[in-house]
Parts: sequence; C-alpha cells; structure tokens
Amino acid sequence: MASNMIALILILLVVVGAAPFAIARPAALEGDRALEIKNMFEDWAAKHGKSYSSDWEKARRLMIFSDTLAYIEKHNALPNTTFTLGLNKPRMPGGFPEDAFKFVVENGGVTTEEAYPYTGFAGSCNANKNKVVEITGYKDVTKDSADALMKAVSKTPVTVGICGSDQNFQNYRSGILSGQCGNSRDHAVLVIGYGTEGGMPYWIIKNSWGTSWGEDGFMKIKKKDGEGMCGMNGQSSYPTTS
Repeated sequence: MASNMIALILILLVVVGAAPFAIARPAALEGDRALEIKNMFEDWAAKHGKSYSSDWEKARRLMIFSDTLAYIEKHNALPNTTFTLGLNKPRMPGGFPEDAFKFVVENGGVTTEEAYPYTGFAGSCNANKNKVVEITGYKDVTKDSADALMKAVSKTPVTVGICGSDQNFQNYRSGILSGQCGNSRDHAVLVIGYGTEGGMPYWIIKNSWGTSWGEDGFMKIKKKDGEGMCGMNGQSSYPTTS
C-alpha cells in the first residue's frame, strides 16, 4: 500500500508540474479594447511561433492572454511597485492532466526528477531513462462536489484544475484563501489533504511554483461545494495502479 501511494504521489507531482490547463469554453471578447487585445495576441503568437490545433484552442489561449494582460497592467499601475511586468514567451505550452496520465501509461511509466531534472530548455526526449513509477490509468472525480473530492483525497492525492491566473491566488502568502477568486481553470495543483481552522473547512494544496510561493509552496484554500474556490471542484482526477 505504501509503495502504491508513493507511486501515485510521484505521478501526480509530474502531472501538476508539467503544464497549466484550462477547461471552460472561452467567452467572446467585444468592443474596441477587445480588438486591440486580439491584435496584440496575434502579434505575440507570431513573434514566438505559436500555433493552435483548433479555433476553440486559439480562443481559449486568447482569453488566458487577455487575463494575463489585465493582471500585468493592473500591477504596473500600482504607485509603489518596485518592478514592472511584461509579456514574455511562456515556459510551458499548456495541456491537460488526463493527457499526462495517458502518456505515462502508454510509455510504461516515468523516471524520478532527480534522475531526469527539468532544465527549462527545449530539447529531445531521452526515452532510455529507467521507468521507476507505473500507472494503469486514471479516474475522474464527480464534478462540482466537495464531498466527492474529499472522498478521493482521503485515499490519495488528487490533481485539480484551478484559477491560477487570479491575483489573489498568485499573491497568496499564508492563512486560508477564502475571498474573491475567479473560476477559469487555467492551472493545475495537487490536493493532498484537508482540515478545519476557526470553524472554516479548507483544502491543503501543493503548487508547482517553488517554496517562495505561499506557505513553502503550499496553500490552504476554503472548502466549498459547487464549483469551489477558484473553480477547483470543476475538474479533478487521480492515477490508478490497478
């Protein structure tokens, strides 16, 4: 049982760290400002050689670009900021946790991060690395149900989609995140537990942004039903070993 749990945690950390993702179908931008943002997005995509598999995928990326641009402009307008932000080439292209699970199954497992560390540079895959963790598939958790998510988390860590572009999420430092938060799922985190503090139930999540974010890389976020805080009940899944 312990070895299976270690295997699941290793797989989930690979999935969560692999790429952000978005689920909700993007809404259409309107007005002159929308046209300006669309043109900026087209220029940015052309500059960095970005291409998309469908009109829906392109529209989804446009919405993420728009949200990011809004955050950048809001930050740069602050009177006492010590640095400014700009639009850069993203480190990762985005994807879905389920696709990562399928990749692990189809390729017979994954190796450890220590044996095959992330470098941040494009390169070729070393397919000869030893596979130390294997899975047989994955299971989805019932959508928009905190109870279903809790039942799953009581057995294994679970990867969930979350609104990582929300400013309150990005600027989290400590305590329980319980205020306003968006629900467009554009990032993935790992739910590893839950608890109650001051009468407020919360989830414990592990992010992939390093130990300088949150509480040494972790967050407490209010547990609620429906879509959940930051949309985190909308899509969640975990790997299986048998």
